[in-house]
Amino acid sequence: MHRARSDATVIAALIAVLAGCGGADPASEPAPPPAIAAAADTAAAEPSVYELVEIAPRVYATVVRAGVNPSQWATSLIVVRRDHVLVVDTRQHASAANELLETVRGVSDLPVRYVVNTHWHGDHVQGNEAFRARHPDVRIIGGATTAEDMRTLGRRRLDEDIARVEGRITAARGRLERGEGEDGTPLTEEEKAELPARIEAAEAYVAARRELVLVPPDLAVDSVLSLTDGEPRVDILRVGPAHTRGDVVVLLPGLRIAAIGDLIEDGFPWFGDGYPAAWADALDRIGALGFDAYLPGHGPVLRDREMFNIQRRFARAVADEARRAVDAGLDLEAARAGADFSEFEDHFTRNLSDRAPEERRDRFAAFLDETFARAFAEAAGEVSTTS
Repeated sequence: MHRARSDATVIAALIAVLAGCGGADPASEPAPPPAIAAAADTAAAEPSVYELVEIAPRVYATVVRAGVNPSQWATSLIVVRRDHVLVVDTRQHASAANELLETVRGVSDLPVRYVVNTHWHGDHVQGNEAFRARHPDVRIIGGATTAEDMRTLGRRRLDEDIARVEGRITAARGRLERGEGEDGTPLTEEEKAELPARIEAAEAYVAARRELVLVPPDLAVDSVLSLTDGEPRVDILRVGPAHTRGDVVVLLPGLRIAAIGDLIEDGFPWFGDGYPAAWADALDRIGALGFDAYLPGHGPVLRDREMFNIQRRFARAVADEARRAVDAGLDLEAARAGADFSEFEDHFTRNLSDRAPEERRDRFAAFLDETFARAFAEAAGEVSTTS
């Protein structure tokens, strides 16, 4: 599966809802993107899943509350500077971004002068529209390729996901008319009563997606951009290709804080648009800075290096194994069969502790299959950073 991180599990959740009885389980999807907790009413769900954490004076993060799967919700960084605010990543749609804007207002009445998009995936950038509407003069900063990728890959994947949900809506209407579930068995009276509301919710989701305007960055970072117009100093460093071809990280060197986007996640990292060998190099580069606090793209503020180091070792191990296989002339199937990454299973499946052991193993295996295939393609020279 190669779907945009921002929407893949949203779609899976909607499919499950429209199925009426059973259907697809977002946790069983082979890709590990963020999801929504309730299948359609994202606007109602989002304000309740986040909490505000103070990392340092005038520096805050919005992260999920305890008990919420962190892989389902992107984090944001809020930096209150001398006469303005900087925000890193704007969430996945207008209602989520508006909730973030209200959080910003709760810590400062200064205008938002800068937004930084760590990469092009929708759950980090699709709130740009709301920020520009509220703060017309805001500068939106991203990597050198982020704007192009939003206009092309981001737009195409958004359209594909709309079409996918519309197809499921049509199928659900047909099942409702026939009184059948997805498996052909008769719908119960309860399911007959619930399915129209679920279809309506899915239609509202599609309508909102159709209205979404992608607002790309207007300031591109080729190497490093230092914002010295206030304290704390902010350095925006391009480290891609890594998770995508144009990742940037946001550094507060005076406070030893780094917002590193989806280079690290509390859950399954999404390698589907990534470059595992270059990703490992980027993590080595960031790790060498020796900062004290890291904000991952999904998950809590990291005050120690355990998660960072495990995922850095994993990216390096996958990339190195793929390189050895390609150099040895193995095909993908033989290479994957001979690779053992079991030492990382407990780390990546720890958020699935409520699932059966075999389900956790299957989920990890699916993650490995996709990740290793991407690393193999990179090692074979089949992954381009130019398009």
